[in-house]
Parts: sequence; structure tokens; C-alpha cells
Amino acid sequence: MLCHLGRGDRPAMTLFAGCIGSNDPEGCRRILSDAIGGAGAIMPSPDGPAVLAARPAAEPFRDGAIPRREGVAWLFDGRLDNRSELAECLDFDGLGADPAAAGDHHYLAAAWRRWGADLGSRLLGDFAFAVWDGPNRRLVLGRDPSPTRILYWYRDRRVIAFATGLRPLLSLPEVPRVLDEGAVAAQTAFEFDTSGGTVWRDIRLVAGGTTLVIGPDGERSLRWWSPADAPRVRFRREEEYFEAGRALFDQAVACRLPERGPIVVSTSGGLDSSAIAATAARLAPGRVRAVTLAPPEGMPLVCPPGFHGDERPFVAALAAMTPGLSLEISSREEIDPIECDPTPLFRATMAPVTHCGALGWFLPAYRRAAELGSPVLLTGDGGEGAITHDGLDIPRHLFLRGRWWRLLAELRGLARESGLSLRHQFRSSVLAALDPRRVVWPAVADSQSRPVHRSRIVPESVFARRILSGAQTASPYWDRRVIAFCAGLPRDLFLRDGVPRAFARRLFADRLPKAILDNRRKGHQFPEAFHLTTARRAGLAAEIEDLAASPSACRVIDVARLRRLLAEWPVESGPVPWAAARDYVSGLSVALTMGRFLRWVEGGAE
Repeated sequence: MLCHLGRGDRPAMTLFAGCIGSNDPEGCRRILSDAIGGAGAIMPSPDGPAVLAARPAAEPFRDGAIPRREGVAWLFDGRLDNRSELAECLDFDGLGADPAAAGDHHYLAAAWRRWGADLGSRLLGDFAFAVWDGPNRRLVLGRDPSPTRILYWYRDRRVIAFATGLRPLLSLPEVPRVLDEGAVAAQTAFEFDTSGGTVWRDIRLVAGGTTLVIGPDGERSLRWWSPADAPRVRFRREEEYFEAGRALFDQAVACRLPERGPIVVSTSGGLDSSAIAATAARLAPGRVRAVTLAPPEGMPLVCPPGFHGDERPFVAALAAMTPGLSLEISSREEIDPIECDPTPLFRATMAPVTHCGALGWFLPAYRRAAELGSPVLLTGDGGEGAITHDGLDIPRHLFLRGRWWRLLAELRGLARESGLSLRHQFRSSVLAALDPRRVVWPAVADSQSRPVHRSRIVPESVFARRILSGAQTASPYWDRRVIAFCAGLPRDLFLRDGVPRAFARRLFADRLPKAILDNRRKGHQFPEAFHLTTARRAGLAAEIEDLAASPSACRVIDVARLRRLLAEWPVESGPVPWAAARDYVSGLSVALTMGRFLRWVEGGAE
């Protein structure tokens, strides 16, 4: 059974789900088909019928037939980037396609026939897959290391179920709807759970870079890739690092460009997304549109120290330097309706999103990609853990290794860049980093393995944007080759003479304007958040009181603190400092979103 998006112009969303061991396979098939808006089929199995469903539906699903591939079925969502290498070592006989015309799902089937459960490490791209191996009574689930695809699973003594979303699983009568309030509380406090759990007590997430084998003897997790395992990268000449990095980055961007139609890049004035837009314009001149999100001109902005709120000057410089790049500025006068009433989001994803404000800020770019007919939106997500790593962990590294002269040089450079004293830099860059109570990630490899990337929160947020907008997302910085290359580089390439992101600034010097390369401040997402939240302050009082009437919200949310924030709201007669606005921009928004989700679950979560 083969199910996958075809090559070329792909539909914007792929979903699949399955259940093994249901007492009512026909009812299960209807439930899963309705939940994902696709079609389903039933396969006989020693452990009870295997029900499989997918959207868009492959031919075997459309006609209701049960294809027999020696009792094995394959489901796939995503994109493979190493098809040519795979074609040289795989056998496609009997799969109904030759390698040149085959879909990525055919490659999954051929890879399974050769490598079995070890196939994950051989595949390169953004993907999630499921293989039901009926003869051996085992289910194999896998995800690539990036957060662009999501895959959940559930198991009890009788039933195994899986899906590329929570709603199909929670639609099954066999899967309990028991909320884990502790997980919701942890997410509210930005504590990134890396255990594989979800906000639903009995449902778990397949970890990135992992294959999960579920069989009669239990579960076995095969972790087949981690950035910490990347080999060292060493060249004789320093320039070779940049030559190799540019070639690799160009390759990663090229793999993610749609074969036809417009290419849309969510472009800020930072190094990450600007480099993608400039590279895409080189590879496909005339097809690339950079969509930049910016606050309306004249609207009050509140940003953290060291940040700026308007990307217009930087993207204008990028467009002026880059032939074949079309620039589009998107602004909004009001917050997105999803921020006022996230019920459609909850209904679609069955999960809360940590920051609805940030989601609403990004949605216009996703929706614009869908309007323009692009099957994918390119973003700069993940850059800071790879090419654009800031290198600010290096002083601690130098201190621990006793490289005193180099440490002194970098601290002096940091002091010069920041305008702060050498003593301050030593305290903040070395002593604070040595505090055992503080989580420290002392290398690029570790930064890619941080809890924020290993948790479910990032893929769930990406999934929410996909399902609300209809556009998929892709980032070259999540390419496994890019991550491995950067993880193996000498650390001192990322911080030079106190200049953070030194590697990226030199790497992209051939394609980015001086205004971006020399900018030391970061762009602040949704800088008009405080102003727009203030405009709806009156309605928030009633919402907080609704939370106070919810037993689960009172157990998870500090309602008294929300009341206090409302009573002490800063006056917006003049510029509001970030210290005064921070709790309203992030804490209040997150608490209200989580509270709404808890109330929705209490009401039946329909």
C-alpha cells in the first residue's frame, strides 16, 4: 500500500493515520478517514485488522482495494533529498515505478525492502513515515531530525494507533482523552519536555532522528542521528571552510525549492532568512518573492534591549542588491482573529500553542504563500543552531581549557561591541555560564540538541501554521548535512574579536548587503504586540474571570497574577520600556492561551 504526495506540484498538506487491533475495523476506518479528510483501507493482520488512512489518497485507497505487498504497507509525508544516491543502491522491481519517475513513497518502500527498520539513517530530507509489517507483527514509525513533520503514537494491551496529528488519534474510542495538566503547566512556563510526552497523558511523540519499532515484545527506539555525533571538519586553509559552507548551503536551499511556480521566502532583515532569499534568487531568478512582516508605520513598538522592531531598511537593502528578488511588505492594523478566539486552532490540532501572538504574527506569510500558489514557504528557522550560531558560548569554552590570552582577546572584543566593561563581560560570559543551576550548551552541536529542539513544542507550532494556512514550511538550516557540517567546525570561527555570528557574516558576504552583515541587533518579532494587546485590555478582564471559574485553569494558571497584571497595566502615554511590557507581551498572552485551551477541554473539546 503506497501513499505519498507525487513529485512536482504537491498538495500543501499530507496526513496519515492508522490503527491495529480495533474491534470495529470498519468503524475505525470511517473515523480515521473523516478525521484526516482522506480515504482508508483495511488489511488483515494476525493481531487484528490494520486500518490505514491517508490524505491525499493514493489509488489503492480510492478504489477501496487492499493491495497486497507481502502484507506490508507504507505511509509517507515529506520530501527526500538524496533520491539519486538511493536510486543507485535500491531495487524498484515490483513497485510499479522506475526510479526516475517514482514518488518518494516508492523510495521508502524500496528502502524498507533493503534495510528494514534501519532505513531512517539512509533517508535525507524532511519526512515522517510509518510501515506496517504484517508478517512480523510490527509497526515502524520514524521522523527526520527537523521539526517540520510530526508523528504521534498510542499503545495499550490491545490497540496500537498512530497519526500525523492528534485529532485522528483522539477521535478513536480506543484512545483515552485524559489531559496531562502537568504538561500544560510546564508548557505555560516554557519548560520544554523532552520525554516524548504530550499534553494528552497517553499519547506520545516520535522523537526526531529516531525510528520507533513497536511489536509483540514492546517498543524499541532506534536513535539514528544526533548532531553531537557529527565528525570534526578540518581544512588546511581557513577559506576552505567558507567555500565548503557556501556550496553546502546552496545545495540545502536548492533541495527545498518547488519545481515550478513562485518561490516564497519569509524574509526578515536578519542573516538567516535574508541569506535564503538571496540564494534562492541566484538559483531561480525571477521566481522568488520575499515576504517581510513589519508593523504599520507610526505604530508604537516595544522591543527588548539590543533588538529592533522594523525590518524595512534591511530588506530594502537586500532587494536593491539582489536581482530577480521581488519584495513584499505585509503589515496589519489589528491582531489576527486566532489570537482572540483560538478555538479553531484547538479543534484542528487538539493542542495549545505556547504563544498565539507569535503564531498570528507569522500567519500572513504562510497565507501569502498559499495565495500565490507556492506549495512551500521557506523560513530561516533553526539558523542560530547552525550557520548563524552566535559563538557566545566560546568564552566559557576558552576558560575551561585555560586559553587565557584568547579569552582575554574575546572578552575585550565583546566589551568593545557591547559598550560594557571587561569585568561585566567576564561575569556574564564566563561566570554566569559556569553556574550549575543554568543550562549551558557549549557547542553548535549541543545547541542543535537543546530541549527546545528536542521537545514537541516546535513541531506542534510548525504543524499549527501548516494546518491553519495550507502552506508547508521548509528551512535549509534544518538540513542534516548543514547541521553536521557546522557542528564539526572549529568553535573559534563563530566568534571573532567579540563579533558574534562571525562565521555567517563572512560566509554570506558574497550575497548580503553591508547593512545586514554589519547589523549587531536582532529583529524582534511582533513588536506591536503591547500596543495591540492594550487596545483590547477591557475584554481581557472578562476573560480572566472566565478562567477563574474553570477548575483546571485555576490548577494550572496563576489567575491572581493575571488580575494583578491587569490592575497594574502600564500607561501608554509615551514609550513603554521592555521591562514594563514584557509580562504583557509574553506571560499574559501565553497564560490566556493555555487557559482557553483548558476551558475548551473542560467543555468537551469538540
